[in-house]
Amino acid sequence: MFEMKSVEDARRAYAERLRQLGPLNSDRVVTAFATVPRERFLGAGPWTIIPPGRTARRTPDSDPCHLYDNVLVALDEDRNINNGEPRLWAVLFDQLQIGPGASVAHVGSGTGYYSAILAELVGSSGKVTAIEVDPDFALQTWENLAPWPQAKTVAGNGLTDVPADVDFIVVSAGLTFVPVVWLDALREGYEVFPVVDAVGGTSPEAHRAGLERIVQAGAVPMTSVQFLCELQRDWARGETYDGAMEIFKAHTSYGIGVRYAKQILGGHAS
Repeated sequence: MFEMKSVEDARRAYAERLRQLGPLNSDRVVTAFATVPRERFLGAGPWTIIPPGRTARRTPDSDPCHLYDNVLVALDEDRNINNGEPRLWAVLFDQLQIGPGASVAHVGSGTGYYSAILAELVGSSGKVTAIEVDPDFALQTWENLAPWPQAKTVAGNGLTDVPADVDFIVVSAGLTFVPVVWLDALREGYEVFPVVDAVGGTSPEAHRAGLERIVQAGAVPMTSVQFLCELQRDWARGETYDGAMEIFKAHTSYGIGVRYAKQILGGHAS
């Protein structure tokens, strides 16, 4: 952990590291991450943090500077719910190019950290609807987003409570079926890319039928590995290669093969 003069210094340095890790093209995304105090959304320390692809560990104390790194932070360890990986969400927000005045629905807001980032991106003329099904998290989101009047909290269902007039829908939640609202989005002219191995169904037949329906409507299915490859895209881009490979190794079946090759070939495998 870098020694900082203040938590503000740590926050600015964290945002600049995200710029490099992304890499990020948008100064507005970097500024948003440099502005929003992550500690406001994570409760009192010490915290359990999880570097991508590594073992969870407890911070030695309650210094919020520990939170300003590309680490997940546990929100509910018993349910394996965390605050999410900053680099991943920074890259997604960078690609979405969310501008001032936009209206965004954030499904699965947790305790509101990334909803606040979105509120910074849309500015005072925009609107963020943070939707959270867990009532305790929804209450925390409502309290935590008080400094951002452009953000509204809804304790409800992300499939039924998304406003009709939004420009973007950001989903930070798992799905157990293919939502019909995706079909509505296609009819409205949106492009939809369902990550087929990140959704399920009540049965294999229901899952297959749901995917066939949305593909017939014009969606383009992709896997989580395809999605990560799309983010990395240029494998000669060395500054993000290691981070992408850590995600592969931690979260995909492809990563099992990578780890095995590393064990067999040692330094010759990468």
